[in-house]
Amino acid sequence: MSFFSNILAPWLAHRLTIGRDRNKALRDACAKFRSSFSEAKVSLDSGKIDAHTIISKFYAQHDEAIIEFRHYVARSKRKRFDASCETFRQCREKIQPGLLKFYEAEATGKLFDHSDIQKLCGAIDDLLAFADQT
Repeated sequence: MSFFSNILAPWLAHRLTIGRDRNKALRDACAKFRSSFSEAKVSLDSGKIDAHTIISKFYAQHDEAIIEFRHYVARSKRKRFDASCETFRQCREKIQPGLLKFYEAEATGKLFDHSDIQKLCGAIDDLLAFADQT
Protein backbone atom coordinates (compact mmCIF):
# COMPACT_ATOMS: atom_id res chain seq x y z
CA MET A 1 0.00 0.00 0.00
CA SER A 2 2.78 2.44 0.78
CA PHE A 3 4.42 1.78 -2.62
CA PHE A 4 1.20 2.81 -4.35
CA SER A 5 0.66 5.89 -2.25
CA ASN A 6 4.28 7.05 -2.33
CA ILE A 7 5.29 6.40 -5.95
CA LEU A 8 2.47 5.23 -8.15
CA ALA A 9 -0.24 7.71 -7.11
CA PRO A 10 1.83 10.85 -7.81
CA TRP A 11 3.02 9.40 -11.13
CA LEU A 12 -0.56 8.58 -12.13
CA ALA A 13 -1.74 12.05 -11.15
CA HIS A 14 1.10 13.58 -13.16
CA ARG A 15 0.21 11.56 -16.28
CA LEU A 16 -3.46 12.51 -16.02
CA THR A 17 -2.56 16.17 -15.61
CA ILE A 18 -0.29 16.09 -18.68
CA GLY A 19 -3.08 14.56 -20.77
CA ARG A 20 -5.58 17.14 -19.58
CA ASP A 21 -3.20 20.02 -20.34
CA ARG A 22 -2.41 18.61 -23.79
CA ASN A 23 -6.12 18.32 -24.63
CA LYS A 24 -6.76 21.88 -23.44
CA ALA A 25 -3.91 23.20 -25.58
CA LEU A 26 -5.29 21.32 -28.59
CA ARG A 27 -8.79 22.70 -28.06
CA ASP A 28 -7.42 26.24 -27.71
CA ALA A 29 -5.32 25.88 -30.87
CA CYS A 30 -8.31 24.57 -32.85
CA ALA A 31 -10.50 27.42 -31.62
CA LYS A 32 -7.89 30.05 -32.52
CA PHE A 33 -7.33 28.47 -35.94
CA ARG A 34 -11.07 28.34 -36.68
CA SER A 35 -11.68 31.90 -35.52
CA SER A 36 -8.88 33.40 -37.61
CA PHE A 37 -10.18 31.82 -40.82
CA SER A 38 -13.92 31.91 -40.18
CA GLU A 39 -13.99 35.68 -39.75
CA ALA A 40 -12.33 36.15 -43.13
CA LYS A 41 -14.61 33.58 -44.75
CA VAL A 42 -17.74 35.29 -43.45
CA SER A 43 -16.47 38.60 -44.84
CA LEU A 44 -15.69 36.98 -48.20
CA ASP A 45 -19.10 35.31 -48.38
CA SER A 46 -20.92 38.56 -47.64
CA GLY A 47 -19.36 40.26 -50.67
CA LYS A 48 -19.71 43.70 -49.10
CA ILE A 49 -15.98 44.30 -48.82
CA ASP A 50 -13.42 43.83 -51.57
CA ALA A 51 -11.77 40.39 -51.29
CA HIS A 52 -8.29 41.85 -51.72
CA THR A 53 -8.89 44.17 -48.77
CA ILE A 54 -10.08 41.28 -46.60
CA ILE A 55 -7.12 39.07 -47.48
CA SER A 56 -4.66 41.92 -46.92
CA LYS A 57 -6.19 42.55 -43.49
CA PHE A 58 -5.92 38.91 -42.38
CA TYR A 59 -2.66 38.01 -44.17
CA ALA A 60 -0.37 37.92 -41.13
CA GLN A 61 -3.06 36.46 -38.87
CA HIS A 62 -3.63 33.54 -41.26
CA ASP A 63 0.08 32.78 -41.58
CA GLU A 64 0.50 32.87 -37.81
CA ALA A 65 -2.51 30.59 -37.29
CA ILE A 66 -1.16 28.06 -39.81
CA ILE A 67 2.27 28.00 -38.18
CA GLU A 68 0.85 27.58 -34.68
CA PHE A 69 -1.72 24.95 -35.64
CA ARG A 70 0.63 22.79 -37.73
CA HIS A 71 2.20 21.49 -34.53
CA TYR A 72 -1.13 19.92 -33.51
CA VAL A 73 -1.85 18.19 -36.83
CA ALA A 74 -1.15 14.47 -36.68
CA ARG A 75 2.00 13.40 -38.51
CA SER A 76 -0.05 11.15 -40.78
CA LYS A 77 -2.08 14.19 -41.93
CA ARG A 78 0.70 16.78 -42.15
CA LYS A 79 1.43 16.19 -45.82
CA ARG A 80 -2.22 16.86 -46.70
CA PHE A 81 -2.30 19.84 -44.33
CA ASP A 82 0.81 21.33 -45.97
CA ALA A 83 -0.74 20.79 -49.42
CA SER A 84 -3.93 22.53 -48.28
CA CYS A 85 -1.87 25.41 -46.89
CA GLU A 86 -0.02 25.75 -50.19
CA THR A 87 -3.32 25.73 -52.10
CA PHE A 88 -4.65 28.42 -49.77
CA ARG A 89 -1.53 30.56 -50.29
CA GLN A 90 -1.75 30.21 -54.08
CA CYS A 91 -5.42 31.17 -54.09
CA ARG A 92 -4.68 34.08 -51.78
CA GLU A 93 -1.97 35.39 -54.12
CA LYS A 94 -4.32 35.28 -57.13
CA ILE A 95 -6.85 37.64 -55.53
CA GLN A 96 -6.78 41.01 -57.28
CA PRO A 97 -8.35 44.27 -56.15
CA GLY A 98 -11.97 44.57 -57.23
CA LEU A 99 -11.42 47.76 -59.20
CA LEU A 100 -8.59 46.17 -61.17
CA LYS A 101 -10.79 43.18 -61.97
CA PHE A 102 -13.57 45.51 -63.08
CA TYR A 103 -11.30 47.44 -65.45
CA GLU A 104 -9.88 44.19 -66.80
CA ALA A 105 -13.40 42.90 -67.48
CA GLU A 106 -14.31 46.15 -69.20
CA ALA A 107 -11.17 46.12 -71.35
CA THR A 108 -11.51 42.51 -72.44
CA GLY A 109 -15.29 42.48 -72.71
CA LYS A 110 -15.52 39.43 -70.46
CA LEU A 111 -17.84 39.02 -67.51
CA PHE A 112 -16.70 39.90 -64.02
CA ASP A 113 -15.18 36.66 -62.70
CA HIS A 114 -15.58 35.58 -59.06
CA SER A 115 -14.02 32.13 -59.43
CA ASP A 116 -10.85 33.16 -57.58
CA ILE A 117 -12.90 34.10 -54.51
CA GLN A 118 -14.80 30.80 -54.69
CA LYS A 119 -11.52 28.87 -54.92
CA LEU A 120 -10.18 30.78 -51.93
CA CYS A 121 -13.32 29.98 -49.90
CA GLY A 122 -12.89 26.32 -50.86
CA ALA A 123 -9.26 26.39 -49.70
CA ILE A 124 -10.33 27.94 -46.39
CA ASP A 125 -12.96 25.20 -45.99
CA ASP A 126 -10.25 22.57 -46.58
CA LEU A 127 -8.10 24.13 -43.85
CA LEU A 128 -11.01 24.36 -41.43
CA ALA A 129 -11.70 20.67 -41.98
CA PHE A 130 -8.35 19.91 -40.30
CA ALA A 131 -9.44 21.79 -37.19
CA ASP A 132 -12.63 19.72 -37.12
CA GLN A 133 -10.72 16.44 -37.52
CA THR A 134 -8.12 17.18 -34.87
